[in-house]
Amino acid sequence: MTQKATTDALALKADASALATKADVSALAAKADKTYVDAQIAAIPVSSSGSENSTVVANTNLGQENNGKIVVVGSDGNIISGTVSETELIEALVAVGGYTANNALGLEVDYDNKSFTRIQQAHGLNAGSAFDSYIMYGGRKRCNVADDGTINAFYGENGYTEDGSNGQVMVYQPKFYYQRIPTSTAANKIGKTILRDSIMISSVA
Repeated sequence: MTQKATTDALALKADASALATKADVSALAAKADKTYVDAQIAAIPVSSSGSENSTVVANTNLGQENNGKIVVVGSDGNIISGTVSETELIEALVAVGGYTANNALGLEVDYDNKSFTRIQQAHGLNAGSAFDSYIMYGGRKRCNVADDGTINAFYGENGYTEDGSNGQVMVYQPKFYYQRIPTSTAANKIGKTILRDSIMISSVA
């Protein structure tokens, strides 16, 4: 291929009008228009009343001004005014099974059926050594503690005794955080009865 033929072929491949057709500016502008965006958001299927079926809510007002925000949308598709606390948000996520706590072990307790189910990172684990990799369990160890709270020695270290000569014999418990989230309740005469809840424990907040 001659130099001119090569130049002509490159010019044809990079023809300005062809590129303009591929990336029509007016079409892009239309796609980025707020009215178009709001219309697309309005067409998002919204679950109705816990049903497995979904209905399209046409009058939702999830606009660009809410980008990056956590909002609550009512069954009519409109944003519910007010704020949502972190606890309320977590409770909602746990209730639908979409919440994973940070480095947490969990237990779901069903009081009606008297059943217990391991959840979060405890799911599938067996009692005993399977939990030792979590510091709040595996980090427990016997120690000698002085009356002022100072740890003098841990089990296996020089100076550790169990006769009281090096302080009281106690068990060191690493710091942990826990959270209890009711996932099913029933009204009673003085408030609510918890029918089922999730109890989680973690080494981090």
